[in-house]
Amino acid sequence: MKITLFQIKLVHTVVFWILSFCTVYALYSGMADRVTTWTCVAVGLLLVESVVLVASGWTWPLAF
Repeated sequence: MKITLFQIKLVHTVVFWILSFCTVYALYSGMADRVTTWTCVAVGLLLVESVVLVASGWTWPLAF
């Protein structure tokens, strides 16, 4: 199966919005002093993103 540019852009957009929401939610949770399990999930996803970026040499791993 050949991956199209549309599919790459779609995945990138979905990941971008999820990680953007995680960033805003983690910031809100900290400011509101309401750290919950969802805050840990959001921060965990952001940490996974950081590990993936470092492992791929600070480039988007789907850009081939």
